[in-house]
Amino acid sequence: MYKVLTIAPTPPKISEVWMTRINDFIMPENMFVSLASSILDSPDSPHGGASLSRTFGMPIKLHLYLFSKAIKARLNRILSESPKDTVVFCHYLTTAVYLWKELKKFNKKIIIHCHGHDVTWDRRIEGLPFFRAHGFFYVARAKKLIGKVTLIANSTCTKKKLIDIGFPEADIIVNHLSVNTDELKPTRKPESDKVNILYLGRLTDFKGPIETIKAFEIARSKGLKGDLHLVGGGTLKKACAKLVAKSTFKESIHLYGSVERDRAMEFFGSADIFTAHNKKSEKTKQEEAFGVSIIEAMSFGIPVVTGRSAGVTETIVDKKTGFLIPTGDIEAHANALLRLWSDPKLRIKMGAKGRKRAIEHFDSKRDKLRLRAILGI
Repeated sequence: MYKVLTIAPTPPKISEVWMTRINDFIMPENMFVSLASSILDSPDSPHGGASLSRTFGMPIKLHLYLFSKAIKARLNRILSESPKDTVVFCHYLTTAVYLWKELKKFNKKIIIHCHGHDVTWDRRIEGLPFFRAHGFFYVARAKKLIGKVTLIANSTCTKKKLIDIGFPEADIIVNHLSVNTDELKPTRKPESDKVNILYLGRLTDFKGPIETIKAFEIARSKGLKGDLHLVGGGTLKKACAKLVAKSTFKESIHLYGSVERDRAMEFFGSADIFTAHNKKSEKTKQEEAFGVSIIEAMSFGIPVVTGRSAGVTETIVDKKTGFLIPTGDIEAHANALLRLWSDPKLRIKMGAKGRKRAIEHFDSKRDKLRLRAILGI
């Protein structure tokens, strides 16, 4: 019999490998329920639970609007049939806010894992920034949960945003996401005067793929030898492709789109430098709450170069495991890439310190024990 009922908007996506990992941590005591799915999951599915309905390929928000009554009715049945001591574990504060009328009926302990976009109170829709992503009344509705739930924040940055609207510090537990450092290990690379620079993540404004391409171009113009590999899909994919097509160094810049997990690990295995240009987006108001790909790079022993922004300052130690550059300073970004390219010993030294930090602070073995203790299983 399950002890935890995990509720999430959808089954884990490619960009949400952390959700799969969390689900694995709490199996077999967990039942995973998605509010919507492109497939109809069964109790025997790899997600360990069921979806409440199909999305038929439609956007999740539209799906939730059209099928709200059916979704909530079925969730009511699942909650009423669950053991009395079941802990309800919601991924994203938005999920708990959407379901609050149903959740509060059953007198169960509710723990909400907040991940970043759900605590960006004034978040806008990328591409349509005049629209609020969470609606006008989201903050007011979120405040109704104050004093009634326990919150897990994936960073102190996320914790601060929860405190900003009134959640008491005593109700918030900071638990950083993690990686399996036994599986993600440094690989031996052939000696070369060229470097492979990796950007792996969504091509979205707050991660700075455009700035990353421009920084690489400047570094190349100053003598850097190597290639930039941008791995991921997102709203800025077309803009990145246009920029690359016009670049003097377009033969050295490669766009791959989204890839499966195994292929992503291959990119990490061949990378000498990991980079992005994290910042607070002026368009969406969003910033990186944590950044799993960064600790994955650290586990592989790869030095990281990115912007000094929000949650990434909790993972990277500036000038020891990589470089945190002022956000918006593309020249500084380029110079950091140049420095790491020109000094292989520094790359190795910073990479080793990054791996040590990943093992000591972001390893999944420790995270599993801590999460199970938080959930009481």
